[in-house]
Amino acid sequence: MADTVAGIDIPDTALVAEATELVREAANPLIYHHSRRVFLVGSLRARHQKLTFDPEPLYVGAMFHDLGLTTKYRRTDQRFEVDGADEERGAVVASHPRPNFKNEILAAFTNGLEDRPDTTFGNVKADVLAHFVPGFVPGDFVGVIVNSAWSE
Repeated sequence: MADTVAGIDIPDTALVAEATELVREAANPLIYHHSRRVFLVGSLRARHQKLTFDPEPLYVGAMFHDLGLTTKYRRTDQRFEVDGADEERGAVVASHPRPNFKNEILAAFTNGLEDRPDTTFGNVKADVLAHFVPGFVPGDFVGVIVNSAWSE
């Protein structure tokens, strides 16, 4: 059964359950309840502004944002907010693994863009096509300006 607070449904997913358990075990009640309120206030604010959002990542981010204040996840070489972000990344990647990520993402970019190469003008995806698509020539921004009909 979904938990609802102030008219906001707490997401009911495995990742949310894992995040809740991790923070409940690692943090004191103050941090745990504060983190839940961050999710609720963020959700209420989004509703008020008529914004759409995915509640799962909002919840996990809210729950992990102060994890660096706990003894278990505290590091001394970076800000506490980054400690929480590091743990969040680990939890998300563990829940949604990405084997062979480098090759898979480059293949996805190539397959998705090779039939519309002009859409890569001025962005880093042109580098992907230049690397993987024989004969691709990226757009030349300086050339566009120099060769334009604009008056000097």
